[in-house]
Amino acid sequence: MAGEQRRFSDLLLEALDEMSDPAGLPAADLDARVAEVHRLLARARQEIDAEESATPVLGEQDVIAFVEQGKQLSHDQQRQLFTDPALRALFRDLKRRNAVALPPAAGQASGQRFAEMPALIAAATDQGPDFERPFAGGTLRINPVGIDEQVYVVFSFDDPSVVSRVLFVERARDQRIERLELPPPDDGEIVLIKDLAVAADADLVELLRDLTTSGDFQR
Repeated sequence: MAGEQRRFSDLLLEALDEMSDPAGLPAADLDARVAEVHRLLARARQEIDAEESATPVLGEQDVIAFVEQGKQLSHDQQRQLFTDPALRALFRDLKRRNAVALPPAAGQASGQRFAEMPALIAAATDQGPDFERPFAGGTLRINPVGIDEQVYVVFSFDDPSVVSRVLFVERARDQRIERLELPPPDDGEIVLIKDLAVAADADLVELLRDLTTSGDFQR
């Protein structure tokens, strides 16, 4: 149909067909067609680059879905949870609502305690393959399984009755937030097996071994 817009792929194929038989197309028309193909390719590249560089907008419902349902956030959206004061306040409030409460400590006068892993100012130290880090309410241990590059990630709670289903791990220096689903505890211990040969597992273990990260255990 006259005036109908053709798809870019159709136009490209047609131009390549005609270019393969230059004798069937005048030189001026061939040059014009090649120029048109290059123009369309450049425009498509610009549109792709613009789409890839656009920062996804993070709204309140996205934050709620991330905390409560595990909706995935891009790294750019994670950064917004550090830089946007309103979203940051919402995120902290949602975490506090679902925080795992701990029994009062011996001699504690008032105030509530929560299972959490505060960030330390000191950079992470290399403890070798066996890693241990205390947190409020328990201890994190990372030890080799003894099979290939697999490791145990164990969260041991001082009170065996404590139950946590989710752990938020945050690192301010590169504005990272990970939401980790936790299996049911067994006698106060939550055990995960991670494979350091898998990039995502190795990245998570590195994050947990970094003393500058913080963690919040959720019900």
